[in-house]
Amino acid sequence: MLASRILVDFVLELRRLSYSIGPLGLRELEPLSRSHIFALGDSFVLGYATDEGRIWTDLLGAALGEPVYHLGLSSTGPEPQLLLLEYLLSMHSDSMRVRQLLWMIFEGNDLETRTKRRDRLPGAAALSP
Repeated sequence: MLASRILVDFVLELRRLSYSIGPLGLRELEPLSRSHIFALGDSFVLGYATDEGRIWTDLLGAALGEPVYHLGLSSTGPEPQLLLLEYLLSMHSDSMRVRQLLWMIFEGNDLETRTKRRDRLPGAAALSP
């Protein structure tokens, strides 16, 4: 594996990484009310190992002239991601106006990552019917 120059030079490169986590515990500093486009998913949405301003949602937002709100949860699958979306919609219904939702599901492992019990997740009790 270390014989690959690309792997050694780019993937295994030791470097500093800089990004911020906002008040909702997400990689987003803008208020929910600023966005109408939301990106939901795992570490690909979170931008794991990618500097601030260089993740795909920031680049897309810059291209569209409108911010794309990050709802990325690393190491999760669809169920906890859906719980996050439901929670935010219920707790911030006055300011969260979703016009478009981009939900990235990585079929390599996301569909295998399942939560055994909904009631173990924070805020899940408030979401139960």
